[in-house]
Amino acid sequence: MQASWDAGEMLRLAREHRITHSAGTPTHLADLMARRSGDAGSLASLRVFTCAGAKLDAALAHQAAEQLPGRLSLAYGMSEAGHVASTGPGDDVTGAIGTCGRPQPETIVTIDPLPGSTGTSGGEVVLTGPSVTPGYLQGREFSSRFLDGKGKYRTGDLGHFDGSGYLVLTGRINELVIRGGEKIPVGEIEGVLRTCPGVGDVVIVGVPHARLGECCVAVVEPAAGAEVTLSGLGSFLEARGVTRAFWPEELLTVNRLPRNDVGKWVRAEVSDLAHDRLRAPRRPEQREGA
Repeated sequence: MQASWDAGEMLRLAREHRITHSAGTPTHLADLMARRSGDAGSLASLRVFTCAGAKLDAALAHQAAEQLPGRLSLAYGMSEAGHVASTGPGDDVTGAIGTCGRPQPETIVTIDPLPGSTGTSGGEVVLTGPSVTPGYLQGREFSSRFLDGKGKYRTGDLGHFDGSGYLVLTGRINELVIRGGEKIPVGEIEGVLRTCPGVGDVVIVGVPHARLGECCVAVVEPAAGAEVTLSGLGSFLEARGVTRAFWPEELLTVNRLPRNDVGKWVRAEVSDLAHDRLRAPRRPEQREGA
């Protein structure tokens, strides 16, 4: 364990203690892959690296699946329900990239369509099983926002199952930007834009718009030395068949996206940053979470 994350120190500890299992977010995995090239033997004992906590870039996933000495496991879990889904020893992880694997045997995962949904983003991921929390310390009123009293937990995550039975997450309900009545699946658009040359990372948030209600702002952390333009993002999305209604109308570039202690960017802080830069009023619910 480290007081603060350092990939070089992680590799040193891995070599010293001959670790067999490790886990982290895509940020940790990216740092390890970048540093490992100069210390290829440090992870020789590794059997499994479980990656969870945020969307994993496809290129990074393929790199890790090919170069890690042990198995890459894609996973989905949370404090309220433990280990929900993952890829396992029998899975070809390269065929599961972009997913969270299959539900664990003891956990039932269902997809509840959103009211008025066209099916673009599937629906809300709902969990049932012995590991699901019975409630929060804040009490029944707070807990009832997420739990139905019969064991079902509403995660707030959007997703669907693919043809292989793998769970695919597409975003968060409170990440949806509703522009002119059109629900924009920002998680999916972010995933496409992260493959755009010059884009190191990107978060899409909504800001108020007089006519449309909301419009999309892409907050981009460019790759080192790269220049990112709004027209360039639009051309990239067009080439990949993304409908124009889902393109961002505004672009903000930042040296570094606001991140928490484990390296995950914090959507609420990105939203605040966009509102401040564009001098847009905030909605109260935008301060409730990441």
